[in-house]
Amino acid sequence: MSRFIELYRTKGVLRRYLSYDARYKITSQLSLLGRHGRAPEGASILNLGCGFSEILDHCRPSSYVGIDIVADAGKHIERHAEPSFQFVPLQDKESLRPGFEIIFASHVLEHVKEPHETVEWLTGLLSFKGVLLIALPLNEIFEDPEHLFRFTPEGIHQLLGDLKILETRECDLWGRYWACIKGGVGVWGSLPGWIRSIIANIPAFVPFKIWELIERVLSRSIPRSQLLVLAEKT
Repeated sequence: MSRFIELYRTKGVLRRYLSYDARYKITSQLSLLGRHGRAPEGASILNLGCGFSEILDHCRPSSYVGIDIVADAGKHIERHAEPSFQFVPLQDKESLRPGFEIIFASHVLEHVKEPHETVEWLTGLLSFKGVLLIALPLNEIFEDPEHLFRFTPEGIHQLLGDLKILETRECDLWGRYWACIKGGVGVWGSLPGWIRSIIANIPAFVPFKIWELIERVLSRSIPRSQLLVLAEKT
């Protein structure tokens, strides 16, 4: 058991696979794209705030550009050893050229000082009929000092300007409690971190389709923790 805990703490791939938060975010986004016939397989993708580039563990785009403020994010792209996959540091973002079929901005806009200008820049990088997929936190349990903005569905619609909104979806019933448990809020603070991680990530072992069904059946009055918006350039 101790060996497993050590692997979970140190091995990035294992940690991401077993993390409810990481798996749910990327799977919910892929599901939304699939419903609108925008599967990332064979598409040209830009991922703003790419982090671990988990998307590459789930599909094979024709080309992929990850951009992040953290230079080490490039290592997670290099491990795929594909010439058409590249990392661009944030300070070199002006080198990017338009033509991306799918752009991800997952949990990014709440961190930037100028979200309107960021959306305009991303829109300019889309191809005709290309789509921008934005994910944002919703109904946060506690204040995150790194979040400069909080968005509502109405607010993000205004931010998207001339883009055609294909779907807006509030999802992730467990996410608020995941954050509470992982963060040691309230009674959870008395438990060791590794125990909180196990409890918080129990839903990672539930197939995503079942989780989606649970969300549809349960009342809309239960707060969701993630807002997904898919918009198209026309």
